[in-house]
Amino acid sequence: MMQNFDEKYSNYKSYFGNEPNHLTKQLILQPGFNDSYKLILDLGCGEGRDSMFLAKNKHQVIAVDISSKGLAKFNSKFITKIHASIISSEVWKHKKFDAVICHNLLQFLGEEEIMKLINYIKQHLKIGGYISISVLDKNIWLHT
Repeated sequence: MMQNFDEKYSNYKSYFGNEPNHLTKQLILQPGFNDSYKLILDLGCGEGRDSMFLAKNKHQVIAVDISSKGLAKFNSKFITKIHASIISSEVWKHKKFDAVICHNLLQFLGEEEIMKLINYIKQHLKIGGYISISVLDKNIWLHT
């Protein structure tokens, strides 16, 4: 799948647009969320539209993707980029996270990877932390 997205990210200025996912916008509207600095893990960050939105709101973001082309499209002093699989040990060596976002990613994973990912999230999400997951219909991607 990486080669597919590297190609898509190379052929478009912004493949998914510049607006953050509506769930990411909802996340920062949660009572007390923006009252203090948060460490947020953005899994499958793509071209960084959610990571950049969160960084602009002064949160520290760990942005993870297997596409080097997507990761190359954004920068911020509030973002640490990791070019790796989402279940790589490099991703999970960080402290516990205040929030984990995983938008439009799970449909590309197998059942074993999903279960491993859910266990990692459970181990690394702070008590009282936030998680935001969305999944697209895999069939949509087969025809694009």
